Amino acid sequence: MKKRRLTRRKFLRGVGGVAVSLPFLNMALPGTPAFGEEMAAASAPKRIIFMVHPNGVIPGSWFPTAGSSETDFTLNSVHKPLEGFKDKLVLLENVDMSVGGVGPGGMHQQGMGGVLTGRVLNEGDFRGNAGRLAGWASGISIDQYLAKKLDSSTPYGSLELGVRADHHAGSEVMTRISYLGADQPLPPQNDPVELFNALFSDAMTDDGALDKIKIRRASVLDGVHDQFKSLYARAGYEDKLRLEHHEFLLRDLERRLELNTEAVNSIASSGSCMIPSLPEDLDPDSKETMEAVFRNQMDLLAVALACDLTRVATFQISNAWNKILFPWLDSNIEGHTLSHAGASNIAYNEQWTKRNTWYSEQLAYLLGRLAEIPEGDGTLLDNTAIVWTSEVAVGNTHSWTNMPILIAGGMGGSWQTGRYIQYQTRRSTNDLFVTLINAFGIEDTVFGDERFCNGALPGLI
Repeated sequence: MKKRRLTRRKFLRGVGGVAVSLPFLNMALPGTPAFGEEMAAASAPKRIIFMVHPNGVIPGSWFPTAGSSETDFTLNSVHKPLEGFKDKLVLLENVDMSVGGVGPGGMHQQGMGGVLTGRVLNEGDFRGNAGRLAGWASGISIDQYLAKKLDSSTPYGSLELGVRADHHAGSEVMTRISYLGADQPLPPQNDPVELFNALFSDAMTDDGALDKIKIRRASVLDGVHDQFKSLYARAGYEDKLRLEHHEFLLRDLERRLELNTEAVNSIASSGSCMIPSLPEDLDPDSKETMEAVFRNQMDLLAVALACDLTRVATFQISNAWNKILFPWLDSNIEGHTLSHAGASNIAYNEQWTKRNTWYSEQLAYLLGRLAEIPEGDGTLLDNTAIVWTSEVAVGNTHSWTNMPILIAGGMGGSWQTGRYIQYQTRRSTNDLFVTLINAFGIEDTVFGDERFCNGALPGLI
């Protein structure tokens, strides 16, 4: 299948011959410690990844069988590929996405908009599966909140990765999970080649060529500034607010390009971090290449963490429309249809469970990569947390009660792993986010919609 892609990188190349990576804007500010100095710090930094797959799970294949204590449990069928990492896992039960069902939008719209923000949607014109209308989420997502609060010296405050995340619908509320703020969604990067170029292209460019690139980048950015000035003079009040926000992001990008070039260049001379090979140029939105693209994204994410290019990331699989097929699993029905099957449809339920088990296999691969990288007295996995969930709990009911939540890794000893925690009093994902914020040493008591905040989850940290 021939690729038909017009990315921001390619647009900027067209107008100025400059490879400026715009999807990753939330990078570290200049004047902070150098890349190599941070890598040499005595205490390893904490890192967090949020992995989201669409349309929920079948509870009977997700939740473990409890034993006599939190540490005595048997993994269910979906998580069998993670058996080798059981002592690195924490599974939660009776944590709800309480913001679901509140405000504008259909169930999948509310789920995608609220899964990482813990907030209701704004009014808007996006039409969901049930025909209900909604806009973007009304506030910042947990990944971006942490990226801003941490203000680390990494070149990128966060990375937003995806696998076929724009399939079928492009950019709209059911295809986005990460937000800089209200009505400010961040697009995931779905193409491993584009991700590789954003992360490593400068590190493979000779000094003379880099000087020319810097000059051309400055020329392009100056041109964009001039366009903003012209538009601003003719814009109405609301459009001026939008332009001011874009101007802020542009200035931020302008300040950070130098830091990005210097930090990524230091990778080439660092003995602790190796630049990977350029991934094969595959169609990122094809069912025939999805397996390979998924694995390439996992590899690049592992390298980005190992090289301390970022400490916060999201990994979005498909989107809430979920019209993708899994031919390598002999599963050739759209995922959304499978997720809606009732308990009596054994064939569909088996396919749905097989897909979620495949996600576990990919997560196990990533955990293995992180566990191979020594850091401090342990490994990169010991200092990282991967939080895996979905935008609804159960696809055929669109419920947000008892969300599927798995945490892999201890994030620098923030909590004891190898546990299955069953809360007797129902809690919210907002409380989970507060707990994660606290684990980074930030003493917040509220995140997202305060109506659904009751403080940190007991017993996790």
